[in-house]
Amino acid sequence: MWGFDAKVVAVSAASPYRTIEDLVNAARRMPGSLKIGTFGLGSDDHIIGYMLGQASQSTFGFVPFDGGGEQLAALLGGHIDAHISEVSEVKAQLDAERVRVIAVATEERLAEMPEVPTLKEKGWDVVLPKFRGVVVKKGTPDEVVEYLISTFQKVIQTPLFQTYLTNSMIEPRVLVGEDFRKLIQQQEEQFSSILKELGF
Repeated sequence: MWGFDAKVVAVSAASPYRTIEDLVNAARRMPGSLKIGTFGLGSDDHIIGYMLGQASQSTFGFVPFDGGGEQLAALLGGHIDAHISEVSEVKAQLDAERVRVIAVATEERLAEMPEVPTLKEKGWDVVLPKFRGVVVKKGTPDEVVEYLISTFQKVIQTPLFQTYLTNSMIEPRVLVGEDFRKLIQQQEEQFSSILKELGF
C-alpha cells in the first residue's frame, strides 16, 4: 500500500448545514428525510454514511449515483443534502467555493484541510480510507513477492511518484506485506458485517 484516498462529507456552499453536527442533528429530527449521495449502493461511500448514522444514532436516506459528476450536480442543484466521496471528486468545486467539506472519515485531519474535523474526533468512530496499493495472487513465489516489495518501495520514493500522489490528492501511507494483508482482512470483515445489515 502506498497511500489512500480520504473520504469526505460535503455539502453545497448554500446549504443551511454549516457543520457535521448540523447535518446529524437534522437527520435525528427528520429520520430518513436528509438525502446523502453516494457512488452506488453497497459502495464504501454508502458504508461510511451508514456507519455515521449508526454511530450518531441518526437516519439518513441514501441516493445512489453512477459517478461523481452526477453526485455533484445533484448536490449543487439542491436535490441531495450531502455527498460522500474522495477529496479529488470535490476539489474543483471546493476551490470555486461552491462546496463545503464538513467532515473527513480519517484518523487525523488532512494537512490540506486543517480546519475540517474528523468524524472520529466528534465521537463517531467512522474511519474508512480507500487504500491504494499492489497485491499478487496467492501462491506467488516468495522471491517474486520480495522483489516486487523492494522495487515498489524504491519507486514510491521517487519525485515523479510523489508528484503523482500530490496531484491525485492521495494521502501517502506505506504498509508492506503482513501489515497490508491485515488491513485488507480488517476491512473485509468490517464491510462484510455492514453489507449483511444493509441486505447485500
